[in-house]
Amino acid sequence: MRTYPLLSGILLTCLSFTLNAQSSNSERLAKQKELDDRCYAARQVLIEPLRQEKVASCVVEETSRSDAQQHCEQSLANFGERMGRQQALFIDIPKCQAAFAFQQSTRSGD
Repeated sequence: MRTYPLLSGILLTCLSFTLNAQSSNSERLAKQKELDDRCYAARQVLIEPLRQEKVASCVVEETSRSDAQQHCEQSLANFGERMGRQQALFIDIPKCQAAFAFQQSTRSGD
């Protein structure tokens, strides 16, 4: 009955590979989230002034509404984000390019 130590060794090796793969995947996911968050924050800095301009224009156009400010802020809350086939604004900035490159490296297995 010497097969148990051999079987145990094989199982431990498999478990070790699985745990290493899960750890590596968790690290990559955390890194991707960090890069995505940096991209989002940098984009918001650029988008916010444009959003405020749009809201101001909307309020002028919606003077007949008593809740014009609130209405315009709500309707433009997602301004600059991807909607339908419209691409998000400022995804070409360096922080977003870094996030995209890291995501692509994950997909290609680099």
